[in-house]
Amino acid sequence: VRLFALAVIVAAASRLLAGLEDADVRDPGSAGPYSIGHTSFVVVDSTRNTASPFGGRPVAVSVWYPVDPLAVDGDSPEAVYPLDPVYNLWPSSTSAEWEQFGMQRAYENVPVSADAPFPLVLVSPGWGGPYYTLFFYAERLASHGFVVAVVQHFKDGALPWDTRDPLDVSLLNRPRDLTFILDALLERNGDSSSILYRGIEPDRVAASGHSLGGYAALALAGGVEQMCGSHEDPLPSDCVSLGETAPDPRLKAIV
Repeated sequence: VRLFALAVIVAAASRLLAGLEDADVRDPGSAGPYSIGHTSFVVVDSTRNTASPFGGRPVAVSVWYPVDPLAVDGDSPEAVYPLDPVYNLWPSSTSAEWEQFGMQRAYENVPVSADAPFPLVLVSPGWGGPYYTLFFYAERLASHGFVVAVVQHFKDGALPWDTRDPLDVSLLNRPRDLTFILDALLERNGDSSSILYRGIEPDRVAASGHSLGGYAALALAGGVEQMCGSHEDPLPSDCVSLGETAPDPRLKAIV
């Protein structure tokens, strides 16, 4: 049975690769055909971290998206990146400050390409990693025709004044942050006053992440029956459950 299954997989992969030989597949190592737009916002989940000064759990996100090259010029506003989107204790940065390191120019709140809607990629950084460590990844994907949303997780220790939650609490919150942001993005996708209006293809959503962010993508795709919480080392044999993580059926792929 296993050999038969392997043969089927190999045969299917061979047909797929044969089809790709003639397809117009662009090199992801190079910039894609689109210019890049950017927008950012913070939404507060009032059901979590209810004792915080924000009235709940703030979830910050920066979104990069495809833009028609002819729609931008030298007068188009360059992207503005809040380096501390929750506490606002650091100033914002601009696209030009990142271009000196080889990144592409991005533009702030310019219209989404007329080719919309585009697939959406949710991105979660590593534990304690600020979201701007993944600017390069988000920009490159956006230039190839994806809307890319990179989340900054609250209580993640990414900045000195943002104290870090214990690992088990972070494992519980991270996939919930992604689902919460997906809700917010799809709401804006249907809002004619939003710059993201009709920019996202709701049935083509992927989750991606680095390190603990990779766990968040996996947990969101498959679910976790119970998250065992303990600060003891070694861990106790009995699970003290913090709760379960339900899979999000809107997710169609993980990276």
